[in-house]
Amino acid sequence: MFNVYLQEIRQKGILTIDLNEVKNLIKETRKTITHSITTKSNMNIREQLSKQIDYSSLDDKYIEQMNNAFAEQGIEAHFEKLKTFKGNIVQVLKMVDNFITDLEEKSGQIATK
Repeated sequence: MFNVYLQEIRQKGILTIDLNEVKNLIKETRKTITHSITTKSNMNIREQLSKQIDYSSLDDKYIEQMNNAFAEQGIEAHFEKLKTFKGNIVQVLKMVDNFITDLEEKSGQIATK
């Protein structure tokens, strides 16, 4: 099914994202991480989650395209900040969640698809 989805994206040239699904994914991921840490079911989880993510090699053209795609929707995005980002996956999830919350506040509702 995933390959079919990727083919559809390539054919249409459009990627649709349901922000509700992203928020739910973030929420569930946070719950899973918290559960793993508190129950010590995976002692290696802390080590994995604390690893720094490196976006310094992001292509400038890609960053420009992403900023432009959001600008077309009236949203000011600064994907260039990712190149200097110093953080781990939990911090990334928090940033995405905050970004979606900002979108909700600016639009007054979640824009789905």
